[in-house]
Amino acid sequence: LEKLEAAFEKGMREAKETKVSGDRPAVWSVYNMGYVVKTRAALFSIDLVHRRAAEFAPLLDFALITHNHGDHFDNKVVNLFLDAGKTVCAPADYRPADSRITHIKQDGLYRCTFRVGKNDMQVTVFPGHQDDLQNNVYVITFPEGYKVAHLGDQTWEPSELEWIATVRENEPGIDVMTLNGWTKGADLFVEGFSPKLVV
Repeated sequence: LEKLEAAFEKGMREAKETKVSGDRPAVWSVYNMGYVVKTRAALFSIDLVHRRAAEFAPLLDFALITHNHGDHFDNKVVNLFLDAGKTVCAPADYRPADSRITHIKQDGLYRCTFRVGKNDMQVTVFPGHQDDLQNNVYVITFPEGYKVAHLGDQTWEPSELEWIATVRENEPGIDVMTLNGWTKGADLFVEGFSPKLVV
């Protein structure tokens, strides 16, 4: 527990103090598949969960949620974002009655743009799954051109091969991809996304 707390403190401190000057973002692993990402243009989270995650909320510009499992979102943090008028992007089955959330329906490839200050963040969402549950697979393109793919808790089934085969065509040149260590068929995802680095 002390190491987790120390890692969180370090991440908070560095997220505040780090100045991103080049094309590469700064990335902090918070817990599980939760990340905080900082670019020259924005500071945002993907699947942010931690008992102190609310402390990050005032710093962040927007939040992405991959799927509707409690270890990938924190309702308290989501409410802080929404109350502050910040964008939260999530699957259609996460709090579907809340119109303040940008819900992604799984009917194919989805593209959206988040305006942060004077910059646009391009987000492509591929229609992934964790078993029968919708799992948004995000590819975020920063204004600097750097691309990060986050697979959430994507599982492998033969039916997934159809959209995986389209990734390189739709989002070529992915720089970093996050992948769960337990993911079956990890080599197929690496081949399909063709990232320069896998985390």
